[in-house]
Amino acid sequence: GYHFYPLRAMVLTAEAARCRGIDLYDKKLYTMFATPVRGAYANLVFVAHNDGWYGASLKGNAKLYEIAYKRFGDDPLFASVLDLCYASSPRRGAETLLNPREVGPDPQPLEQRSCLFSEVGYAVLRSEKYTMIMKYGPHGGSHGHPDKLSVTLHDGTREVLPDMATPAYGVPDFKAWYKRTLSHNTVTVDSRDQSPATGRLVAFEETPSGGRVEAVCTEAYPGVEMRRRVELDGREVKDLFTCTSDSVHRYDYVLLLTDYPELASAGKDAVLEGSEVYRNIRDVKSFPCRGRFTLKLPSGEAEITIDGPAEVFIGTAKGAAFGKADNNTVARSVSHPLVVRTSGKNMKIETIWKLK
Repeated sequence: GYHFYPLRAMVLTAEAARCRGIDLYDKKLYTMFATPVRGAYANLVFVAHNDGWYGASLKGNAKLYEIAYKRFGDDPLFASVLDLCYASSPRRGAETLLNPREVGPDPQPLEQRSCLFSEVGYAVLRSEKYTMIMKYGPHGGSHGHPDKLSVTLHDGTREVLPDMATPAYGVPDFKAWYKRTLSHNTVTVDSRDQSPATGRLVAFEETPSGGRVEAVCTEAYPGVEMRRRVELDGREVKDLFTCTSDSVHRYDYVLLLTDYPELASAGKDAVLEGSEVYRNIRDVKSFPCRGRFTLKLPSGEAEITIDGPAEVFIGTAKGAAFGKADNNTVARSVSHPLVVRTSGKNMKIETIWKLK
């Protein structure tokens, strides 16, 4: 929202200047259009980091891309964006009169590559329609969430592992759940939220079938080094998360699942102890764990390997907010937090996803 709001003003200014023979459509303005495309999922929806609004999409800015397509010489990237924007919505507005080109009836997916947004601090790994994102950068000030080294996974249609962003600032759950470490795909230590922190990129590599990223953070929890390495190769994701410390801690590794997973056993009713934020997870089940277990989901399977003894919990919690319900309250989906709990000086958990 804070990108496209000023971009619209810049485009209106550039259009007015163009009428006086002044061309403001330079490389910088082109980049303001192209960069959001590089960061979008295959269905043009943006990842909802920090206090972003869940479900924000390039489709809401199709009129601006009509102008960009015209002014930047029928750019094929913007042509692809328009094709996808209008695949599910009518093409309307005065801006469409700029382009006699017809929108393709069968749009092709964007041919996106893995990329690194080094200044804001997140890496995007892509393979076919699949996208894996890891966030490691600056906290984000008052809009930041305590979720260093968190990830999201998108299967081309929706998130398998979501970042739920914020429902609205005045909603009690905003600070009680959505702005807490436990509601993100990362690690919570000793049931406490991470401190505002900035991680450090260790490695990033783009490959024809995806790529890899590794980052470390030592500021989120005093005395604890958090390190995560994610590799995407075709339809396989390898996600290795380690924590090291000189002291004993309780580590909660969280995967916030969109779908309730199928496990080998039915599980037993349990109580997930911790700070007050853990009360947001209801209908908790515990599962036996012998070092390795498998989750089956509509999007594929995830095999989780734990170094040492652990407890595994799965429950149900509030999901992403996506608008207003009929009674003018915030409409939400549900999420299914899976928590792998270990204790000791160190933690090592590897998750391997086999996507369909």
